[in-house]
Amino acid sequence: RNRSNSTGRLSDVAVHAAGQDPWRAEELTFRYESAGGLLTTAGRGADLALLAEVSQLGKLLDTATLTRLDAMQPKGLVEDLRVQLSLAGDKPARLLALDGRLAGVSLISIDRWPGVEDLNAALTLRDDALRIRVDSPRARVWWAEVWRAPVDFERLEGDLMLSRSGADWRVGLRQFVAANDDLMLIGDGEVGTVGGGAPHLSLAFRLPRMQLSELDHYLPAGIMSPSAVRWLDDAIQQGTAGNGRLLVAGDGATFPWREGNGRFVAQAEVSDAVLDYAPDRNWPRLESLDARLALEGTRLQVTAAGGRILDSDVTGADATIPDLSARPLKVGVSGTVLAAAENALRIFRDSELRDRIGGPFREWHAQGNVGIDLNLDITVTKQPVVVTHGTAELDLASVPSRTAC
Repeated sequence: RNRSNSTGRLSDVAVHAAGQDPWRAEELTFRYESAGGLLTTAGRGADLALLAEVSQLGKLLDTATLTRLDAMQPKGLVEDLRVQLSLAGDKPARLLALDGRLAGVSLISIDRWPGVEDLNAALTLRDDALRIRVDSPRARVWWAEVWRAPVDFERLEGDLMLSRSGADWRVGLRQFVAANDDLMLIGDGEVGTVGGGAPHLSLAFRLPRMQLSELDHYLPAGIMSPSAVRWLDDAIQQGTAGNGRLLVAGDGATFPWREGNGRFVAQAEVSDAVLDYAPDRNWPRLESLDARLALEGTRLQVTAAGGRILDSDVTGADATIPDLSARPLKVGVSGTVLAAAENALRIFRDSELRDRIGGPFREWHAQGNVGIDLNLDITVTKQPVVVTHGTAELDLASVPSRTAC
């Protein structure tokens, strides 16, 4: 200590407060400049709880936000911690700056807010702004009541920026990347409030790649109708998606925006996919499917550029779900199959039609080529899928009569 400054170092620190677990740190150093009332503290191995307590001295994080964070039971360490406090005169202590490196952070998922395990990030907090630079080689994300199970990521990185102006707050997302063997998602955008109201969303994501066989891990099953979840689980069996995009814009309180006061759009190009559009009913699957997937609000449209069914070419195939939230779920399937005549007969022998009209075709054999127009209306409930209406029209003009019997 000299006339104007005091310095010191503490090791194996434990700070006790009534009714709370102690906050710990391996080491804390401090420097106090009495002339300006400035206290600078640095430390390593500090509990995340200590960081939360210091953050209360700033103006950025309000009581409601801190209460929610506390309910998420934060755990982890703060490395390379540096804090500047103003202790001038008789005024309450005020946080001027906080910097640190977060390691092994975990937050539990509550109230449909996602939680995380093993998160690493660099943090910079100023009087009116917070920046978190996420840089985790691995992390687990859990979204209770939305996802069915936690998801492990091998890469989680990007910038989160939080600022406040009066009662309003804004969170910016910049080049945020989530990646594992299943998918890669890259996003930018902003979430904020105006006039203290509900948050407004403006988010844009790119989907360079995804394995459709793992889609069930990422479906928001907790907020979808059970019949929609069941059909998507059973119908989409393999394939890859790429060149995708996701746009979310609107009032967060009224999602999914049935009244047109927001926009939710997801699009992707699908290749080499398998679509079992009528699971459990023995209708032939669409295979080697190349298609464009488009989700607008709750309407899902799959438009095929090409594919195969019963070893035959498919052109102009579509699968449409008018409303993913409907109970029961309605699915419409249409398409044209250009098939060898013998393969065409398998539609009647091997599908649900064999128990209705397939009998006369069991002993038939044919040569040549035919065109088949399929149009099916499918109802999906918790029980087996039901084909409520369907047609299969055959154009036999190209089949010589002498080759069919």
